[in-house]
Amino acid sequence: AASRGREREREEVRRREEEYLEILHESETHVDLVRLTQLCLATRVPDKLRAEAWKYLLGVSRAEKLDDERHVKRMEKDYVELERDWALTLDADLIRRVKHDIKSFGRAGAHMARDASAHALVQMEQVVLRYLAYHPVAYTRGLVSLLGPLAHVYPTERSGEQRRRDGERDLYYCYEAVLGQLSAHLTGSDSLVATFNTMFKHALPELYSYFEDEAVNANDWLPSWLCFLLAGELPLQSVLRLWDVYFAEGGPGFELHPFVCLALLQLSIEELLELDNVEIRWYLHHLPFMDMDHVLATARNICDDILATNLL
Repeated sequence: AASRGREREREEVRRREEEYLEILHESETHVDLVRLTQLCLATRVPDKLRAEAWKYLLGVSRAEKLDDERHVKRMEKDYVELERDWALTLDADLIRRVKHDIKSFGRAGAHMARDASAHALVQMEQVVLRYLAYHPVAYTRGLVSLLGPLAHVYPTERSGEQRRRDGERDLYYCYEAVLGQLSAHLTGSDSLVATFNTMFKHALPELYSYFEDEAVNANDWLPSWLCFLLAGELPLQSVLRLWDVYFAEGGPGFELHPFVCLALLQLSIEELLELDNVEIRWYLHHLPFMDMDHVLATARNICDDILATNLL
């Protein structure tokens, strides 16, 4: 029975890959973004095709393939320009902070189910610093956590100089695209936390009161949850599926994110009510693997319930 189950699972993976390959490669002229989006919302993106699919969803690749060829050439040229003298614009203390946080990420790599090599960590460091040099955002450790899943999908440790350069370029531009869509979250984190706490108190009053009784400080965990898409809290495979959906939905996907956070708390309530302050804080930073499609369905139900109350 177990072997039959594994065979069915492998067959399902093969069928899913064929569906994605048909959308990504069947046409010589374009990629049907509507079909790709619908498929990403319905089923997990196969690991071997996620890098390609995410580039289309994030707008890093163009749907019209002739236009995409021209776009890639422009990106290659722009990426070379980005490498020139960017480090001269950054404060030495900021560079040290980024280097320290990247090293800490490498030591904590087990939660990401990926042991980052020294080369990968250096490339992550370069991406974060390059981004900070050209974008006026305040640095926080969450910027490193957010890069982690992308670095897994776009590895820079490839054979051949051109393939390595392509990986570096894809990693940078996808990171830039995600942060561009998250700009409102990063600049309005205090407002996000206040709104979330209002919803938390309404949707999960028992857990909200328990957190108050245990003196669980929302600022110890909530800004990271809300601003960086749970990149540092969920296991890698959960993050990848969650981001499949977020990137497919675009802006509305990120609007669902606070309700995903509420869903995670709701689905973890029995465990959380058995923990003390220290244990709760550890749990909130090391969430267990969850079926993200179930979490997303729960989040949409919570969203509908809260919108129906005119709470927001």
